Amino acid sequence: MLKMEADKEILNLKPITAEMNILSRSDGSVIITQGDSSCIVNVNGPTEVVSMANMDMNKAYMEVSYRPRCGIPGVNERYKEKIIKNICETVILTALYPKSQINIQIQEMDDGSGIFACVINACNVALLNSGIEMRSTMAAVHCVLDDKDNLIIDPIDYSDDTPTFSRIQKAVRNSKYKADFTFVFESLKESVISVNTNGNFTIHQYNNAQKLCKEASKKIFEFYCDLARKYANVI
Repeated sequence: MLKMEADKEILNLKPITAEMNILSRSDGSVIITQGDSSCIVNVNGPTEVVSMANMDMNKAYMEVSYRPRCGIPGVNERYKEKIIKNICETVILTALYPKSQINIQIQEMDDGSGIFACVINACNVALLNSGIEMRSTMAAVHCVLDDKDNLIIDPIDYSDDTPTFSRIQKAVRNSKYKADFTFVFESLKESVISVNTNGNFTIHQYNNAQKLCKEASKKIFEFYCDLARKYANVI
């Protein structure tokens, strides 16, 4: 298991721990804990396409399954599946695997603040572990705008002590923030490949949030390098 400590002086990134190869019957798997959020991601593929309707002669078909910590998947989980699928198709060289299928299965473990960024980072590590060819790696950073117009990277909320949060409790927990942002950056040009926002904010606040998250993403890319050095046989 590899751990990245929080940078408390500059960017307030939550500490990240990751352990790969946790599932025996998987091409790539990882469990990541990022502050108060954690998840398991399992990647299998390229494999034979299950449904002929999904077969693409020019590239691989991506299938993403997202399961919440408790309950059954709903509209929110389907929305996340679509976003994650689009992000992964951006970084994976799907053209190298025509007429095949790549499956990504996500299981939430602890649904804290910034869980979506944690999931995307876990997907990146699981893809690296699987050996699937990628054009670049990706790093997601969560940022919020509080009621005093301050931008906070990776906030941790300890206001609720109950182990399980309902959707109503999450809404109450996040109501003190005016807006939240989740930026996803790719490693080659450090450009934004996806952004998910919620709430009210100005263009100036959006640009500032992007700059802060971009700086924070460099720490996550460094974490990926340290993780690769630990698990790779030859560097």
